[in-house]
Amino acid sequence: MARLTQNPYVQQAEDLVNEAISNLQSNAKTASQTALDATEAVRKTTVDMLHAGVGAYLTLVEEASQTYSGFVARGEQVEWPQQLMERQRAFVQQQLSVFEKQTEEVVEAAKAQTAEVEAKAEEGVKLFEKTAKDMQVQVEKAVAEALHRIGMPTRQDVQNLQATVAKLNKQVDELRK
Repeated sequence: MARLTQNPYVQQAEDLVNEAISNLQSNAKTASQTALDATEAVRKTTVDMLHAGVGAYLTLVEEASQTYSGFVARGEQVEWPQQLMERQRAFVQQQLSVFEKQTEEVVEAAKAQTAEVEAKAEEGVKLFEKTAKDMQVQVEKAVAEALHRIGMPTRQDVQNLQATVAKLNKQVDELRK
């Protein structure tokens, strides 16, 4: 085993493999952070859109209320027959009710679209994370195969040997007792 670690080609190959692993880990971290940044940007934009929709709704309600109040004030200045005034008041209330319903529908549609965008962004992040994990597993397998081909033990081989040695040491200790 000592003969393999003294071989400069083996050392050079090991250094190259370690450098490749380090580069892959760095790239995976950078890609993961980029995906998280993109997700945060989508989330912020979605929240801003929701706030804009709610702001527009409140502005429309406020302006409609002011306009309605202005109409009422002007209408009170004119002497109308009571029946005509009631019909117009009912019409205005009906139109205001329709307007409020339409505004609520727009707000609900904006909320639904916001939820859809958030869900799609979340799916994208999960897919990216899964792809990154799959790539990492493939790289680890390729490195292990390359190490086996040149006769170098992998980390798993060393861990298995350590576990076996620990088990044997335990058995020897028990026999000594």
